[in-house]
Amino acid sequence: MVGRVEQLANPGDFLTGSVLRTSYVVVRGSDGSLRAFHNVCRHHASPVACGAGRAESFVCPYHGWTYSLEGKLTKATRLKDIEDFKAKDHGLVPIRTQTCVVSRRREGIVAEPDRGRSP
Repeated sequence: MVGRVEQLANPGDFLTGSVLRTSYVVVRGSDGSLRAFHNVCRHHASPVACGAGRAESFVCPYHGWTYSLEGKLTKATRLKDIEDFKAKDHGLVPIRTQTCVVSRRREGIVAEPDRGRSP
């Protein structure tokens, strides 16, 4: 279990951590869905989130690549000379998530990294 559902009550609420040497970010998307991603920028391999809090997007500290709460790459800098670059192919890599009942009043969040799929 990586967290509790009530920790991510509002859109933009997120938390980070690691499981099996996989760094993750779990976020409540703008559509209200819970999602988890590898916490790694697809360009520079830097974490895009730290700790827990609320965000409107996730931004890599190196070159400013910006990802939506749904994991889509929305801004990529320094790519003028790269032919055939498609932002849709470079979003955050998802991690399967589900919720589980922890007690009568609490639900937990489970993230299950796919060992065959990494950023």
